[in-house]
Amino acid sequence: MPSLGHLQSHQPWTIPYSTEFQRSRKTNAVRQITHDLLHVMKAVGRMAAECEKADHVMKGVSYPTFRDNLPDLVICALHIAQYVGVDLETEVIATMERHNGVQIPPEE
Repeated sequence: MPSLGHLQSHQPWTIPYSTEFQRSRKTNAVRQITHDLLHVMKAVGRMAAECEKADHVMKGVSYPTFRDNLPDLVICALHIAQYVGVDLETEVIATMERHNGVQIPPEE
């Protein structure tokens, strides 16, 4: 299975965008980052709506909603990391270790 670092540097991005968007994101990375953040907000909104519905209906959340939207959060994070020059895998590990006060053991 590919690592997060491999996915960040080799992510396929074949989804067509408008000519205007393609042109503007080449000269203004914020345009691409904004686009990705909007996708994140849409995915989080769908999951939040599911949680809100569960609060009122007194049932558990629908895991398919999370299964379908969580990958978008990671994909957008990888995309933003690529644009801003952050090694997301390294930063995720460092953040997890710092917040938990323990080192993550290496893979075997």
